[in-house]
Amino acid sequence: MDVCESLKHARTLMQINLDRRDDFSVRIIDPCHLLEELKCLRVLSFKSFSHEEDLLHDSIGELIHLRYLDLSYTSVVTLPDSLCDLYNLQTLKLSNCKKLKKLPSNMQNLVNLRHLDIKGTELEEMPKGMGKLKDLQILRYYIVGKHEENGVGELGELVNLGGSFRIEKLENVVNSREAWRARMVDKKYMSELCLEWSSDWVGQSLYHNITELVLSGCENCWVLPSLGQLPSLEWLEISDFDKVKMIGGEFYKDDGTDHHCEIPFRSLKTLFISGMPCWEKWESFECDDDDAPFPQLEVLSIWDCPKLRGDFPTFLPSLKDLGIARCEQLGCYLPRAPIIRQLRIFDIQEARMRDVPLSTLESLSISGEQQVEYVFNAMTRTQPTSLTWLEISNCSSAISFPGDSLPPSLLSLYIIDCKNVEFPMQHQQHHSLQSLHIYNSCDSLTSFALPAFPNLKYMRVQRCENLTSLEVSQSRSLQDLSVSDCSKLENIRLPATLSQLRINKCPLLDERIQKKDPHIWPIISHISYISVNGKWIRNDSTS
Repeated sequence: MDVCESLKHARTLMQINLDRRDDFSVRIIDPCHLLEELKCLRVLSFKSFSHEEDLLHDSIGELIHLRYLDLSYTSVVTLPDSLCDLYNLQTLKLSNCKKLKKLPSNMQNLVNLRHLDIKGTELEEMPKGMGKLKDLQILRYYIVGKHEENGVGELGELVNLGGSFRIEKLENVVNSREAWRARMVDKKYMSELCLEWSSDWVGQSLYHNITELVLSGCENCWVLPSLGQLPSLEWLEISDFDKVKMIGGEFYKDDGTDHHCEIPFRSLKTLFISGMPCWEKWESFECDDDDAPFPQLEVLSIWDCPKLRGDFPTFLPSLKDLGIARCEQLGCYLPRAPIIRQLRIFDIQEARMRDVPLSTLESLSISGEQQVEYVFNAMTRTQPTSLTWLEISNCSSAISFPGDSLPPSLLSLYIIDCKNVEFPMQHQQHHSLQSLHIYNSCDSLTSFALPAFPNLKYMRVQRCENLTSLEVSQSRSLQDLSVSDCSKLENIRLPATLSQLRINKCPLLDERIQKKDPHIWPIISHISYISVNGKWIRNDSTS
């Protein structure tokens, strides 16, 4: 009692450190009784005070002048509702109160609170109305509740929050409108933001009906959630995760939860991954063939992942479309896909293809010396029977089309930056080809005639430096012809079917057309639209 009397007018009580082991004669002071006598306190700290029972009594509410209260590292279990009567309280520290699971329900009454430290507590949810604490500057984290009064929208009015901040249980955010109400873009004092979902949130029944999911621009995210647990997911886009270095087992399943051996991504049909500058490894999922992930995946597209080395899923039984571009370090085997229809491989140096099922491929676009050589060798062994689109690019090797002929089903052919590729001037007619594009390729090509391609409709020739003559007059179908950057091209013969002609940077031919050379002008006089170096020439003879 003497101690209490001597502190009756104290304004600061920073440390209570009574250790029974030091002096058995010291009477243990009851904190609750002590507070009843200290009505003038502005600052009170019970930090690290060891007490087996709750420290605070309802009488704490009578300390109406209190500005600072520190209960850090104590064994406090509950806080009295009367704590919320401290309308002058500016700082409340509850750091590492590991037994504390909830805050008083009327926390919204502490309208002058600026600093609320709840780091290291075991809070299960936030009290309602936290948005009324508009002066809050420091709040370590916020737990999103399932109700509007403690949902993520309560963060909207807390525009003064600063420093490091974490939002937990984001699985409770129902829609984008609710997320927007949090007004995170307005929190200009915040230096770091962490978004956190519960470890098995994607496995909850609330998300079982999701069919499409786009995750983009999570620049500070290090790992991907366990999206393989979403049983109805059919479409998935992942882009611009700047910090992700590995996609591992957590992408398929959460190891800490029993998922009854469900097949990961069992319904996924389309997967796009792009803009992953640090992604280096895609770990294989260890399982039996019957439980392999992606059993229904039809489209897989991976772009702009410059550090990715591997691996890929080994077997994709339903894959029809595979596209990979700007993944320069990729060196693994590509997935085995027995029914693939479209294959696009660009800017890859080392990736190895297993047996390409040429019997099912309809569209093939490949870039790089190794890839082009591999495909041409495969064509030597097996003739494609369904291929309608072929694009080869960036190959410096001396390569000839197998058998000096094109696949019989081919409709469109693109040859780009393949200087030493021999163009197949086949002796027998190829009736299917309708579109031909040659760019900076086929240096051995000096003259070109179209008897072998009677049904060609569109033709583009660019930077064929040794081409001197172009004989297409025998074509029965050519409608659109474009020739550019062919410095040696001088002679050209055109069919009556041609309706549009573009000539650009072909100086020898340009001059003859501009002067309406009598040896060449009659050949093109029937064409309605003629462009020379980007300028259309009116052809009055066709009017």
